[in-house]
Amino acid sequence: IIIFIHHHHHVIIFVVIIFGGLGSLAGVAMVMPDATQAAMLEAGNRPAVIGGHAVGTPSDARIPFFGWDAVAGDWRVLHFMGLHAMQLFPLLAWLGGEGQQRQRNVALVLVTTGYAMLLGLMLWQTTNARSALAPEPSDLPVLLTSVVMILAGFAVAARAARLAPKHPKT
Repeated sequence: IIIFIHHHHHVIIFVVIIFGGLGSLAGVAMVMPDATQAAMLEAGNRPAVIGGHAVGTPSDARIPFFGWDAVAGDWRVLHFMGLHAMQLFPLLAWLGGEGQQRQRNVALVLVTTGYAMLLGLMLWQTTNARSALAPEPSDLPVLLTSVVMILAGFAVAARAARLAPKHPKT
């Protein structure tokens, strides 16, 4: 990303495609048969449902508003994060506005790196059958660092926009 950083809007498009693609792949994972369903299919039986969003033993406990599993891993978290990158990064570009290119680049690197770390952590949580709400103590430094980087990136973008020269309306 740093190689292309001077083409700010092209990088935003690239990042959106990558994160959006990862969110789509999580959607594909939800329609793949799990081990029990695959065994049924191999035995010539047709399961009532193929695929699912839970990784591990699904529970009835849900994360409010989202409906994600509060105990097991859930592919919908990654799907949500990947697809909503398509709103997050254009928002970052808009927020940076006509600010100094260097500050906008710093903001982009901070938010992209923090978001990639957070997405990676959620992938780790999901594939290890852990809820997004249940990070291990060893995961907390990654979680906190990623959140701080994302917030710092948006703060840098907002500052860049605030310090940008104002163009008189003609």
